[in-house]
Amino acid sequence: MKKPVATALRWGVGLGVTALFCYAGRKYLGGIGRLREVPPWWVLANGAVYLLTRYCNGEVLRLALNRLGCAIRGYEAFMLNMVMSYTNLLVPHAGMGPPAMYLNKKYGVAYTDYVALVMPTFTLQLVCAGACGLAAMGWLVTFGHGYTLAGAVPLFLLFAAVLFGSIVLCVFPLPVPERWSHRLANLLRRFAKTWSFFRSDPRLTGRLLAIQLAVVLLRALRLQLAFCAVGVGWNFPILLVASICSQFMLFISITPGALGFREAAIGYVMFSFCDPSLSVAASLLDRLVMTVLIVGVSQVGLFQFVRPVLRRLE
Repeated sequence: MKKPVATALRWGVGLGVTALFCYAGRKYLGGIGRLREVPPWWVLANGAVYLLTRYCNGEVLRLALNRLGCAIRGYEAFMLNMVMSYTNLLVPHAGMGPPAMYLNKKYGVAYTDYVALVMPTFTLQLVCAGACGLAAMGWLVTFGHGYTLAGAVPLFLLFAAVLFGSIVLCVFPLPVPERWSHRLANLLRRFAKTWSFFRSDPRLTGRLLAIQLAVVLLRALRLQLAFCAVGVGWNFPILLVASICSQFMLFISITPGALGFREAAIGYVMFSFCDPSLSVAASLLDRLVMTVLIVGVSQVGLFQFVRPVLRRLE
């Protein structure tokens, strides 16, 4: 299938699914009017936390690239992360393309090396997400915040599976038979090789793990600020669970930026804790702030870093 046709098909399916989400949740759209009453400082705080989160993502990329001999500045890595987010807004699961092209043309980093580099750092984030999810669910069940042990079993199993699977990948990289020569096999071999670099440097791995933990907590804080902005009280553990579940939606989403999927995950977790219309309003506020920042800041990154590389290729 030609790329323009495939892209148009993705957009069509994505918009169709988003329309279905809007139709299914139409009776919960009444809280959107609350957005007119949100104090500006809540919006500014949400935006500041989002930019700090993306800076942490950029720092992970910078440290990992430096370990492989590619010197890149923190500001440059931050902008590449913003460009990645912007691309994902346009085409689902296509965010790594522009940064990979940039790193290849400017620093000589092969695309497969870049993907293999991202996989271990993302696996460390899954370790943090699984551990934080289990801790938050344990807190909610223990202190009676609306979850019974039986009702919490699906989320407990989800977070346990994520934590177990990511630890297995970190400790026991998948063996790939030499006779396998397809793309996935080569990628897994590169993943194992890249992860061996990190394992040989415990200090670097510890720094990456600490930053990824900060990313997981900052995402939850951003969502907490959005809920506070529409009048929902402070309850960080449940917002931590909602935030982690919303990030998991990026794996299965077929819409740009997990539009609809992310909001549905947040609504599912928050259903017993607040009015669903307020959950929709808070999710939409968080989405709007994030989208405005991605579109605005990424243009600087495209103009300052990606555009000069493209012009040299002409």
